[in-house]
Amino acid sequence: MVRAGFQALEFVAKKLNARTAWLVCDGHDNLGGFITEVIGDAKVKALQQGKAIPFSSDCVLEFYSNRTLPHSGSQNPVLACFPSKNLLDKVDGLTGVTTLIVLPWSQQDIDPWLVAHGAREILGRINSQPAIVSNSVVAKALEDIHARINVSTGVVHSSDKHAVVEAFRILRDGGEPVDPTEVRAWFVQKGMEPKHANVIAEIASEPGKFRLSETTPSWRPEILSRWRSAKD
Repeated sequence: MVRAGFQALEFVAKKLNARTAWLVCDGHDNLGGFITEVIGDAKVKALQQGKAIPFSSDCVLEFYSNRTLPHSGSQNPVLACFPSKNLLDKVDGLTGVTTLIVLPWSQQDIDPWLVAHGAREILGRINSQPAIVSNSVVAKALEDIHARINVSTGVVHSSDKHAVVEAFRILRDGGEPVDPTEVRAWFVQKGMEPKHANVIAEIASEPGKFRLSETTPSWRPEILSRWRSAKD
């Protein structure tokens, strides 16, 4: 599978005429084992030393770890090998990544990423589609939440968090089923960083665990009726 991942990265790099491709792992130690078997010990040592290595014609390969990952993908294709959930969230949140290829230890490790984006398996056996919000009332509520909060910071600001907690309490008290996985996927699809979408999904899962930080309601009393009428 690792060899297939590198072949896929090389194919994408050539197709995009990319001058640089990235290999991303949690740490330098992850470059051993399977990756060494594919690209060789000398190239692995060069990557560990922070050097770019020849990858394909007119393209070099650079290595980044969880600690050194830049804030932008700089329009490069990326191969993430056996990433932790934290690293995958970071890579998924990068701007400027032209193509992201993920090699997981197991399917479960990448389920949130798959639900948000869908993906084509590099071996061509499985194609998955991005998740949609199955409850149209919740979908309308998410649109209003998205319009109200600062999407770039999620619920960092207390008033934004208050609005989100209150919205999901309204949905819960109204008996509307909410799938936190769908909620996370929806916000990631709208461009929110996964780390912020994770917090909103956690609130959606158990809104009663979170305190309301303000006494003034964020939503009008008739808001649930409006969310429900929007589906008709």
